[in-house]
Amino acid sequence: MSDYTDWRPDPIPAGWRLLDSDRRDQLGRELAAELTSGHPLFGLVLTPVAGCIGCDDTLVFVEDETRWAIVHPTWRGSAEPPPWPNCEVFDAALPRDEMTEHAEHVDTTEQ
Repeated sequence: MSDYTDWRPDPIPAGWRLLDSDRRDQLGRELAAELTSGHPLFGLVLTPVAGCIGCDDTLVFVEDETRWAIVHPTWRGSAEPPPWPNCEVFDAALPRDEMTEHAEHVDTTEQ
């Protein structure tokens, strides 16, 4: 997993929070445990970047393909059969519109 400590999307969409290094490491380990052959993200280098404030969905950078994905970890701590963990993959640009739409369940007035 790459060290993205100097990387910052400016601005991160409302309803999302950048992950600190401990949380990035925790999510990286969880996704590595959950992803299995047949999952679209299996075997790729993923860097967790941000988390939705209202749920466990995580924005990850797919380094191998210069893409982004929003992934919902199951927190089972072990291999999951595809299509779990659920994910949506986006080409190239940070999916700001999708992140904003996704976070509509979050009250952003108190951020």
